[in-house]
Amino acid sequence: MESQLREKTGESKVWIKSHLNKRFVLPGFLIVLTVTGLVVLIAFVTGVLPFQSPPKRSGSVPVSSTEIEQRWGIRVTQVGVTADGGLVDFRYIVLDPDKALAMIQEEKNLPVLVPEDRPGIVNSAAMMPAKHNLNAGQTYFLLYRNTQGIIKPHAQISVVFGDVRLEHITVL
Repeated sequence: MESQLREKTGESKVWIKSHLNKRFVLPGFLIVLTVTGLVVLIAFVTGVLPFQSPPKRSGSVPVSSTEIEQRWGIRVTQVGVTADGGLVDFRYIVLDPDKALAMIQEEKNLPVLVPEDRPGIVNSAAMMPAKHNLNAGQTYFLLYRNTQGIIKPHAQISVVFGDVRLEHITVL
């Protein structure tokens, strides 16, 4: 009985080796590799990645433009995509230089841009001036890297300032 089992086991190994040759294994491997690559590419392009930070808007409270003006001393005037989609231009008028300075001097207080129609955030200022001499009534800007083109022209975004957010701003 044991010898018959060895013979059958040996025969099955030979049968498997003869039927699963490179003709089938290589194309199967390539199909699996291609499908995996497509899934990763789609996840990268759409911004749905497992290591992506969650939007910051969940912990913030919606407020009016007037409340932002009183708390941070600025009035948001424009958010626009520029540099062939690679940067986001955030423009504001300074109403109270002291409050506005507190906003831009500390990274934790910088505005965070959150698209309302897709997951993701834009929270890194690309180019910040070294010295800030703010004057009331003057327009200033912050440039943000638009990583993966997450902010699109004509989209609605929220701007998060710490624990509050200004919603439904249309991007130019």
